[in-house]
Amino acid sequence: MMKNQLIVMAIQMLLKFLSPELIKDLWNTLKEKINAYVEGTDNKVDDFILNALEKGEEELKFIIDIILDFLEAKVLGSASKIDDALILPAINIMRISFDIPNED
Repeated sequence: MMKNQLIVMAIQMLLKFLSPELIKDLWNTLKEKINAYVEGTDNKVDDFILNALEKGEEELKFIIDIILDFLEAKVLGSASKIDDALILPAINIMRISFDIPNED
């Protein structure tokens, strides 16, 4: 349970650094990926969210993987190399710390 709380705290910290436009883009990305994840299963998005909030370490890892992939794409897609040097190592540390492999 403690690991789940840490993952939720990490998600909250990440969201503080995003502009409203990026949060909207991220929200749309999350909806799309979660819909695809539950498609063809007996679960619905509501079930996925409830599992994530109650006990779902795997669901939380899936959500944070989406967020980290989103951030990586934004950082790598920008012209600045400073954000590459600052953000990409932080993303890697989060992946290692929470055992969240980069699935793409």
